[in-house]
Amino acid sequence: MSSGALIIDSNCFRRLEEPRIQESFRRILNAKNLEFWPTALNAFELAKTRTNAIRERLLRIISALCQGSLLLPTPPSILRRIALAGLRGEIGFQTEASGLEWLLEDARDLTPEIIDQAQVLCRRIDASFEDLHAEMRSYLKENCNGKVIKEIWPSARDFLDSQWMHPEQLDTIIHGIWRILELPGTAPIEFVLSMKGWRLYLEGLGATIFRRAISSEQGKIVQMSDLSQLVYLAGRHRTILITEDIGFLQTVRDVVEGRHRDVRVISWEDFIRSVV
Repeated sequence: MSSGALIIDSNCFRRLEEPRIQESFRRILNAKNLEFWPTALNAFELAKTRTNAIRERLLRIISALCQGSLLLPTPPSILRRIALAGLRGEIGFQTEASGLEWLLEDARDLTPEIIDQAQVLCRRIDASFEDLHAEMRSYLKENCNGKVIKEIWPSARDFLDSQWMHPEQLDTIIHGIWRILELPGTAPIEFVLSMKGWRLYLEGLGATIFRRAISSEQGKIVQMSDLSQLVYLAGRHRTILITEDIGFLQTVRDVVEGRHRDVRVISWEDFIRSVV
């Protein structure tokens, strides 16, 4: 059986500071035939840490676990590569260096100015994400009755399957992402929705809109940087994501449970105890 892939949300790396936990982690990977996939998003998120000692320690953990492997590129880069491969009729593609591998070699090269720039970039991305949610809430308030909405879409799965994941709902969003990624021609909407990485990303977006604009169970707000990790889950036939962010955990479960049988998301505690 081919190995599965394991993606770690950046909030979990502090759990791996103790050598004995790292050893337990490696044993689980071997026992469950999983390959740890470090990501550029991991390195970027940890690089924002203000305390030098903590930042350097966490980045060294990634370096020790990946053992010289390249970081998976950023989610936008992955989306772009998925689309280009699909347009060429290719089944898959080989990822290249992300450009952030240098962070694992010597984190002391990070200057306060670079960290500030990373913080500003994240705030801009989050602000754009908030604008999208504000527009969606305004639209639902003006055009739909709140009580009726909850009866029509009692769960995120109902919302995704019956409303969200349809060409007429997502064409504007897909065309916008297509242009941002500088992909050739006009986005083939139906084809885009057939590509697993794009589908997971768009489903994650829909799940956050459901939780924040429709569901009576609001929960913890999920940011765009967290949500974008869903594109990584398309890389292998069997993929697991572990996280300590309860809001993110619930949102990803809305997307994958009962809908993507080869993808799982679990908490750090459940992973360390057992992966079945």
